[in-house]
Parts: sequence; C-alpha cells; structure tokens
Amino acid sequence: MTIRKGEGWGQRIPMPDSIRQAESDTSLSQCSRSDFVSLVGGDIHRTLGSPRPVQDESECTLLFIDALQVRVLKSDGSEHQFTAASRVEIGSFLSPMGRGRYVCVTNGGIVNGRNLTPRAHPNDGRMDVMTIDASMTFRHRLIARNKAVTGTHLPHPQISVRQIDSFDSRKVTRGEKLSIDGNVITNWSELFVTITPDYWQVVV
Repeated sequence: MTIRKGEGWGQRIPMPDSIRQAESDTSLSQCSRSDFVSLVGGDIHRTLGSPRPVQDESECTLLFIDALQVRVLKSDGSEHQFTAASRVEIGSFLSPMGRGRYVCVTNGGIVNGRNLTPRAHPNDGRMDVMTIDASMTFRHRLIARNKAVTGTHLPHPQISVRQIDSFDSRKVTRGEKLSIDGNVITNWSELFVTITPDYWQVVV
C-alpha cells in the first residue's frame, strides 16, 4: 500500500533468503516484482538516504517503490514499452543553445543528485513533473541547476512543478532528446507515462 500522510513508511520483516543487488536505477528497473532488492547506487538509492547494503542480520526493513510505466511511439510507427525506476526526461536542463524546454517526470524527486521536486516520494502512487520553459536563458538554467542540489531552485517564474497520475507529450523539435533512467531513446515521436504503485520490494 502506498504511503499515506502522517503514517510511517516500511515494515520490519525477516531477512529474505535471496536478495538481488541493484547498482543503478536501470538495474532496479530490470528487477521483477517478486525480487527483494538491495540498492547500492542510483537516484532512488539517494532518495532513500543512500542506505548501506543490508547485512547478515535476522531482520530488515521492507520499502515498496512505485514504478513509471512508459510507452513510446517512434517515428517509424513502432511502439515500445519501458519500466523506469527514477525518471523520464525530455530535452536538457542545460540546453547547448540556452533554449528549449526541459521536462522531467520523476518518481523520487532526486535526479542526478539534484533535488528537482522536493515534495516527491517514491511510494505515494503519483509522479512529479518539473518543467523549464523553453525561453529560460542558459545563465538562469545554470543558476537553477546549481540551486537544485538543495532544492532551492523553486519557486521560479520559468520553472513549474506539478504532481499528476499520468503524463503524455509529443516531440516538439526535431532534435529533442528523450531519455529513460538516463538511457537515450532515439527516433521517438510520442510519449505516455503512467505509474504502478508498490512495484518493487526494496530492503534496507
């Protein structure tokens, strides 16, 4: 069950017989719903406070983590399905030309070590979306990116944050980049994202 306001998160369980280790968000995305996973790297690991791998103890804490389900339509008409642990990004935070939108659909709020959406939680059953307006200058983007380490880039008139249940978008410029958990997806034309609550079982 997803976390509720005012309630604690996680439950103590006996140490599982088998634990799968995930060193990145991509590694976590490749785990199944039945796996017990110990995180040793990635943005979800940072979101949890970078806990040490579980030790040889009698008990551990079980945390459920939501998953982003991504459907991508490509320019050749083909359709592709992905499961993402951390984020889906359109464009670049620091565009080389200082222009172009940046959209980040995030599960836990931490992206490349920066706290882009401070109110996000990886088990609230929703996704957080941060958008940088295409007109924002390179200088202001650089300042915002530096402030985002501590989440102090907000509020900003050219940056918006919202919490939603689903997301969709079309490519607006020919070279607009799409990446899922940091992995670039080529020749995309349209994107749909939904969330599956309580998808992964992470032990800490």
